[in-house]
Amino acid sequence: MLKSVQVMVGQNGNQNGHHSKLSNFQQTKPPSFSHTTDPLDADDWLRTIERKLEIARTEEGYKVPFAMHYLEGAAAIWWDNAKTIWPADDEITWAKFKEHFRKYHIPIRVMNIKQHEFLALTQGIMTVNEYLNKFNHLARYSLHDVATEEWKIDRFLGGLNQHLSACRRLPHSATRLDPITLDRSLALADTGAAGSKHGRVASKMPQCARALVLIPNRLLCASARVGKFLR
Repeated sequence: MLKSVQVMVGQNGNQNGHHSKLSNFQQTKPPSFSHTTDPLDADDWLRTIERKLEIARTEEGYKVPFAMHYLEGAAAIWWDNAKTIWPADDEITWAKFKEHFRKYHIPIRVMNIKQHEFLALTQGIMTVNEYLNKFNHLARYSLHDVATEEWKIDRFLGGLNQHLSACRRLPHSATRLDPITLDRSLALADTGAAGSKHGRVASKMPQCARALVLIPNRLLCASARVGKFLR
């Protein structure tokens, strides 16, 4: 496929000059895409390709063939089929390619399923850290439910198991993602749990504290990623 792209590029003007454009794009090390079970991974790929096309200063007419080279397996078959039924008088622009790619690889139905999974998420048998990771992952599908830092914290704490309920009784100021305040609050909760007759609760509290102190950076990073998707 690369050879055919190079030939196509060469036929549009000075071969050396246009081949250089392809080489510039390849030097950015674009990732390949075949398939994924996570719709946002597909969107990440598309955004990465677009960013690398911009870095290589790729002209509009070359964006689709250059990106097409990095479709593999199921994704390559999908695009071959899409081109086959594409109207002959309708130019395949980069904007139209992106629209068709998102429509097929990022279906609304799957996004809705993931959103419902997030809204029903609780810690269950997961460790606090495992729960935090899954929370961050699924929150990307329900951004309006974690639109503020306080909402993120409230929903996260609400899904913790009962034996970690002391973590839920944080002062309101702690929900503002202030690591120092949060750490002190959890330390107080840990001290209280240490005096409890349930020794197992006290042993779990430090884990809870360490995990929750990570919320400021890890939740904000996850939110930033989804924010780009929704723009």
